[in-house]
Amino acid sequence: MIVEIKAPENFDDGRGIYLGGGMSNHREWRKTVVDALTEHTEKAVCTWLIFNPQMVGYDPSNEELVARHSVWEFNRLETCEIFTMYFPADGSFHALSLYQLGRYIERMKQRFPDSWQNRIVISVDRGYPKPKLISYQTFLATDGKVKAGINEVPFGHALKILGKIYLLDAEGIPKLFRRLNAKKALKEKIDEFNRLAKEKEESKEDSDGLVERDDEQGSDPESV
Repeated sequence: MIVEIKAPENFDDGRGIYLGGGMSNHREWRKTVVDALTEHTEKAVCTWLIFNPQMVGYDPSNEELVARHSVWEFNRLETCEIFTMYFPADGSFHALSLYQLGRYIERMKQRFPDSWQNRIVISVDRGYPKPKLISYQTFLATDGKVKAGINEVPFGHALKILGKIYLLDAEGIPKLFRRLNAKKALKEKIDEFNRLAKEKEESKEDSDGLVERDDEQGSDPESV
């Protein structure tokens, strides 16, 4: 079962998943992730709380609101059982998310010394300016035990989180295998969504190339 907790709400009756990442203005990637997790965790034994830091009506010029939101984020990050981070492609490097990436990988190691590598999910959207930066930093910070997913659509990010949920929700593992043949199903869905994203990008490139060729022909004096 999934319960979404949006900042600055507080509810602690469950196991926390922090939905960290860029506050993209043009793409509701968090909604895609929450919807996917809600759909596929109805058989989970535990109640999982999705801590969503994207506050409705957030005003960075309101110091009191900023302070309240910062305290909420800090507390949720310090108590979550699964730490996730998604870097959307909206032209920003997402400096705060980069800081949180480094700090909370280390905090997860301290809090869960025997299982921290099973509690971290890092993904980078197709088109993020410096994907290898995230990949290298994650690899170095975890001694290669956690790898960042590159060119990952939000649904693929959700499926990786889903895998961690069922890994930690021990009683739910056999249920997942009986119902979905889990590993195969998760891989097929990730591959499908990555394929669709690639096809969309290739179609856009073909369309842009056609426009450029038309412009070149129109500017040739001999073609007039």
